[in-house]
Amino acid sequence: MRFVLAVSATVLSLAAQSDLRSLLESGHYRRAKSIAEQRLKSNSDDSEAHYAVSLALYRAGDLDRALPSAEKAASLNPKEAEYHSHLANVVGSQAQKASVFRQLGLAKRCRAELEAALALDPRHYQANLVLMLYLLKAPGLFGGDKTRARAIPDAISKYDPSNGFLAKARLTREENSKANVADLYRSAADANPKNYEAQTTYLDALLTDDKNMEEVERRARQLIANFPDRQEGYGFLSVRYAAAERWNEMDSVLREGQKRVPDNLEPYLITARRLLRDRKELQRAEAYLNLYLTQEPEYGATPHSQAQRPLKNEAGQR
Repeated sequence: MRFVLAVSATVLSLAAQSDLRSLLESGHYRRAKSIAEQRLKSNSDDSEAHYAVSLALYRAGDLDRALPSAEKAASLNPKEAEYHSHLANVVGSQAQKASVFRQLGLAKRCRAELEAALALDPRHYQANLVLMLYLLKAPGLFGGDKTRARAIPDAISKYDPSNGFLAKARLTREENSKANVADLYRSAADANPKNYEAQTTYLDALLTDDKNMEEVERRARQLIANFPDRQEGYGFLSVRYAAAERWNEMDSVLREGQKRVPDNLEPYLITARRLLRDRKELQRAEAYLNLYLTQEPEYGATPHSQAQRPLKNEAGQR
C-alpha cells in the first residue's frame, strides 16, 4: 500500500509539471486523462482536453467512450489535423468490429476524416499510414485502391525517410505476412535516431535473435538517452541483461526505469517473461510479476489478467 501511495504522489507531482500534448506523445495516457478531465470541469470547450480523454480511452480499447470526445475535439477545432486523424482511427477501429450493415457508413466516415486531416496537413504521418491501409484493404465499393496505397510510402519518404521506411515495411507485411522486413526497420531506425516508433520497432525485431544482443544494448542505451521519460528503453535493456545473466545491471536499470516512469511498470513484466522463458531466476521473475500487479497498468499496456498467465503457468510446472 505504501508503494502504491508513493507512486500516486509522484504521478500527481509529475503531472502538474507536464502539458497534455507532451504527456500523450510520451505515452502517459493515464496522467493526461486525469489532467484533461480536470480541465474540462472548468472549460467544457477545451478541444485539447477532449482529444486527450479520447486518445486515452482509445488506447484502453474503449472505442464507444472514445468516440464522443474525439468528435467533440474535431468539432471545436476543425483546423487541427491531428484531431481528424484520431477520429478516423476511432471510427476505423469501430468499422473493423461492426456488422456488415454498419461497415459501409463507418468506412465512408473514416475516409472523410482522413481526407480532412490530409487537406490540413498533407504530411501528417498517421493519417497517411491509415489511408494507405484503408486503400489497400477496402474493396472497390468502399473506395479501395491498391495502386494508390502502394505509392504512399514513397511519397512519405520524400519528406520523412524514416517514416517512409516504416510505411513501406507495414505495406510489405500487409501484403505478405511472412515477408522479412528487418532491413526496412533498420533503415527507419538509422534514418532518424529521434523517431521513437522506428527505434522501438527495430529493437523488437532484434530481440527475436539472441545473436543481436550487443546491438540491442547499444540501441536501448541510446533510446533511454533520447527518451528518458518513456519506459520501453528500460525494458529492452533489462531483457538484454537478463539474457546475459547480468543480474545486478538488470535490477539497476529496472529501478531507474521505475524512478523515471513510475506509472508504467511494463519493463518488470517483460523482464519476468524473459526469465520465465529461459527458466532462470524464477523467484526474481515472480517478484517482478507481483510488482507489476501492484498498480493499474498504463492504458495500452498489458492487463493484469494477461500478466498473471505466465506466473500461473510457471507455478503449475514446479
